[in-house]
Amino acid sequence: MRRSITLWLLVGLGCCAQVQAQTIWTQRSERPGIRLEFLSPQFKDAFPGVSYTYNILTLSGRVPLGEIVAVLVEVPMAWESYSSPFGSDSKNGVGNAFIGLEIGSRESAFFGEVGTRPFLRQDLGAMGFPGFYGDYERAEAYIKETQSFEFALNVVSTEQQGFVYRIRVGATNFVHESGDATTFIDYGAKTGYDDGTISVYAGLTGRASTEKQPGKTAYHHVGFDVGYRFGALRPAIFFRLPLDEEISEFVPQTIGGSIIIEL
Repeated sequence: MRRSITLWLLVGLGCCAQVQAQTIWTQRSERPGIRLEFLSPQFKDAFPGVSYTYNILTLSGRVPLGEIVAVLVEVPMAWESYSSPFGSDSKNGVGNAFIGLEIGSRESAFFGEVGTRPFLRQDLGAMGFPGFYGDYERAEAYIKETQSFEFALNVVSTEQQGFVYRIRVGATNFVHESGDATTFIDYGAKTGYDDGTISVYAGLTGRASTEKQPGKTAYHHVGFDVGYRFGALRPAIFFRLPLDEEISEFVPQTIGGSIIIEL
């Protein structure tokens, strides 16, 4: 069972991507905030006359509890549709919700994240395996009967404007209800410019399995995003590219956008 879970994860993780505008790069603020994020992986047409569309919408929130701790919550949703000369179909679903904590002062160059996605035994509908294709760093959100435990350490520039950077290293442990477990190492770095109104970033992210498996066990992606601030609103658009042929032959790029509303 453990080997089958690992192989499934690796195949799925190999067919998707991650970019720094996504939710793993939480936006730190002294004010509570709500975030809506939209992802649209651009699939290659596998068969003539057949079209497939898959989109992900993630609703997340961040609520500071004092100067050191903030509560993080997110719920991923997805819908998919296909059409062919033989018919068409569509469905939607809700994935495994996340709840966690961000720990660290905003004035510090270091802060941590810890959280979990509890068991969800219901049918995930449209989420399932296709969820891997557009949400690499949160693959655990789409596996039923599996609980994940996650932690990460971040190193950030202490300057809030001008040249900024962020490095993130962590681990995610998948635990199936049977007791089998698999651990992945998550890592990424981004840099860019933020003048308080306009922000431009570029970065690299990756995920590697700690299991000894034949073939490739780590995948990497580059991404770019541009954001703008309108008072309490912070919209952004982003674009990402896989660096591995095993991924690009399925999903050559992913586009998306997000908006943060500070309360």
